[in-house]
Amino acid sequence: MQRRMWKRPKIIAMKGQPCTGKSTVASSLAQELKCPLLALDDIRDSIASLQHSLLPTFSPAAAADFLDLQSYEAICRIAIPQLRLGLDLVIDSPLSCRPHLDRLLQLSANSGANLVVVECKPQDKYQWEDWLRRQRPGSDSYWYRPSTWEDLSVFLLNGYESDDVSKVVVDTTQYVRPFDLLFPVERLAATPGNHCIEFHDWMDKVAKGLIEDGGVEERKEGARKFEKLGQDEDGEDGIHYFHYHELSFLSEEGGESDGENRPNICRACLEPIPSGTSRYKCNQCQLSLHKHCAELPNKKEIKPQDHPQFLKAIPDEQYSFAEIVKCDYCGSENKDFNEECPECVFEAFIRSAELPSVVDHPCHGHQLCVMIVPISFRSEFLCQACGDPGKHIRYHCYDCGFQCHLGCALLPRTFKQERHHHPLTITSLPQTDDSDEFLCDACEANRNQKHWVYYCGDCDFVCHLSCMTFGNQTWT
Repeated sequence: MQRRMWKRPKIIAMKGQPCTGKSTVASSLAQELKCPLLALDDIRDSIASLQHSLLPTFSPAAAADFLDLQSYEAICRIAIPQLRLGLDLVIDSPLSCRPHLDRLLQLSANSGANLVVVECKPQDKYQWEDWLRRQRPGSDSYWYRPSTWEDLSVFLLNGYESDDVSKVVVDTTQYVRPFDLLFPVERLAATPGNHCIEFHDWMDKVAKGLIEDGGVEERKEGARKFEKLGQDEDGEDGIHYFHYHELSFLSEEGGESDGENRPNICRACLEPIPSGTSRYKCNQCQLSLHKHCAELPNKKEIKPQDHPQFLKAIPDEQYSFAEIVKCDYCGSENKDFNEECPECVFEAFIRSAELPSVVDHPCHGHQLCVMIVPISFRSEFLCQACGDPGKHIRYHCYDCGFQCHLGCALLPRTFKQERHHHPLTITSLPQTDDSDEFLCDACEANRNQKHWVYYCGDCDFVCHLSCMTFGNQTWT
């Protein structure tokens, strides 16, 4: 496939309504790339004194448009010498009208730079409204910004088509790492044509091997496994294929052979899976597990403070599995267990049998599968059960992309909170739009209605997961 040269400078232009987190993302991208950041607000605020002289002649809306155009033209002129030096640029602006985009397209064409738009679209209205409420108190220089949700709704109606530019659309109410976001940006900058990527959905497809190598579109020949390039003992380049295991439940086909007249062997206990027995199977490889080995029904529910040994902090920042098992690839190459190999790490996790590989949780409608990667990998996420960040290992839903901490998925389904006289049940309450505030009855602080809670239906008592008390300890 013909691609643009990687050495051409990039213009990463932010796009989004006020309080969508685009300035935070822009700053993070510029810091990651170590490149200049040009912010429309900086220039806009420097000419704020003109607003009073314009208002007798212009309406407030016309004055705002005029100052925006002048500020945007100033940004483009500042950008020209930076691009001539071959520097990448991040431009932080709402990009709220078509003339601004046209000016960027002209700048890109004249400078030979690749233009990629990063559009911030929060999907969690509750979080977005909270950001709007928490924004810096307005002053005269911020009179052009909406201060209420009603004011912001007017901006939402003024959209325009932008199909003539490559674009990444990001839900900023989900966890987004700058390094991860730069991955599709670089791909778009190097791929001819105009493409639109939904960031989280696209990254999920990348994890499943559905995106073509070096490109942005889905592979026509179907999914492939990841490649890990390295060198063997002789110094020759080698390829190590690996993937994240999506386990599917087979109720009546547990006794199928692997195609070579050999019975299926459970990868956890190494015992045969009898014909007609329910089992779990990976959709992309020959991994099979007994139903009871995958779900570990006889294991005690693990409380947040009772993490398994291999998850605790160790001096060398390595997993500490009860049993070390090397994957088929490393075994075939006569290599030892490799802490940098996702397949070896997964095999050791399965064999250790300390945690369920699959969880059917009442708070989520799809099956949750464990996803574990080497500690050295950059693999961070935002837990959608409690809202806190996590890394390395998680429960992941391959149907919708939901992910959460191990501790959140394995919390007791029913437990007693010391501030309430009834037992509470973990649940995901229905989302409603008829209230501006959702409170935790234990700490009386705001809560995100998308997160899981402990709930008493008799008293309508709602409690953060983090406000539960297990034993005499509070989970923090």
